[in-house]
Amino acid sequence: MSTNRNGRPGNRAAVFCYNADMNHETVEYILTYFSRLLSDQEKLLLRHIQSTEKLGAMADASRQRMLLLFQRKNWLIMDKHLLERLADGPEAFLYNTAVAVFNAHGREKLLNLCPRCGRLARTPNARQCRHCGHDWH
Repeated sequence: MSTNRNGRPGNRAAVFCYNADMNHETVEYILTYFSRLLSDQEKLLLRHIQSTEKLGAMADASRQRMLLLFQRKNWLIMDKHLLERLADGPEAFLYNTAVAVFNAHGREKLLNLCPRCGRLARTPNARQCRHCGHDWH
């Protein structure tokens, strides 16, 4: 996959907002704990990405059965218009989506940062830093 001049996934046009604090850990945190802030289309695309990754990791015997299940549950997208949003790859889509949620919904208010070291806590409700061990109960 290509990277832009900032080292982020996708081409420069696809990454609409570079944020130095938006690393893989932060992207996963936002998409895991704040998926309710995603649009319906973004939720569908996220489910599609997760399903295709799961299918790719399966043995051939299981893959066909799971493919039918995923199609029946509409977890795999067939709409070409929606799939165009994944043209730069799933990593670019996930990064751009997390940045959009971060910018649209309060920026740092979404992140539970340790008051001592400033790093991201494991969950939004965590009160102990997994990095430095600080406890702020």
